Amino acid sequence: MATFMTGDTSGGQAKSSGVSIDASIATFWLHTRNTGGFMLVGYLKDSKTEVGLVAAGEGGIDELVKAARALPNLRSTVLWGGLATSSNSFKHVFHIGEDVGGLAKGRASLHKNAVLNAIEGCVGEMDLSEALSSDRAHSSTPIPTPVVLTEAERLEIVEKFSPKNTPVHTPSSTSSAPNASARELQLSDEDFLTTFGTEKDKFAKLPKWKQVAAKKKAGLF
Repeated sequence: MATFMTGDTSGGQAKSSGVSIDASIATFWLHTRNTGGFMLVGYLKDSKTEVGLVAAGEGGIDELVKAARALPNLRSTVLWGGLATSSNSFKHVFHIGEDVGGLAKGRASLHKNAVLNAIEGCVGEMDLSEALSSDRAHSSTPIPTPVVLTEAERLEIVEKFSPKNTPVHTPSSTSSAPNASARELQLSDEDFLTTFGTEKDKFAKLPKWKQVAAKKKAGLF
């Protein structure tokens, strides 16, 4: 884990925030942006400086809220994260539990910028406090999976999405095998329009997560 620096907006020298952020968070967030959904990160067990992934899943704010409420000791927990919104944009989220002490709040404020900088491409922030206290947080709608991560699941994601283990795909000019992730391109223009309700060039301009959702619905993913 790397120790991040936080800048002094008054023009002074940058100071170390002392927070260690798992490198897999940034990579997993890119994956989440492509597929849609949300991601929550927080301090790892018994640590005041190490931040790792704690929950992730498909869906919007309602599903994120349910995932947060399923975490143990939420009232004494600090969370940050990212959310794909219905307006095809991405938003930072944060939560400081009601029982978090003054020193811990100060430490979380010091670490906030460094953590959110690892969750790139977001516009604006959302405090989860109001959403967590609303009635919709108690809805009986099933929570999509995966949601709250066990330690084994977290470590599996860390291993899979660590930069050193993320493969770089390069196209092969000699391969004649169809791309399994782009089977929709094998449809005729007429069939494509019937299946997706739009033309291929317009479909290609949609956000990646929206393309994935449409392909899953059509059984082409």
